[in-house]
Amino acid sequence: MDDIKAFNPPNVSDDEHIIRRLGWAVIRQWASLPDKLKAHIAEQAVFIDDKYKTVQLREQIAAFIRKHAGDK
Repeated sequence: MDDIKAFNPPNVSDDEHIIRRLGWAVIRQWASLPDKLKAHIAEQAVFIDDKYKTVQLREQIAAFIRKHAGDK
């Protein structure tokens, strides 16, 4: 996963609904994604800089995926 880097997304407040929809689409398809891609997406999510700062982000992302990925 050498290509994972910190990323400060641009201000997309007008397009936030699209980002939410894309994120939920990924979660809905999570079980069908290859393990390597799942790990890559989850790790990249940790390095996205936004207004929500947390020390347990990696664990929170994993818990969110476990909670919602099985929803169909």
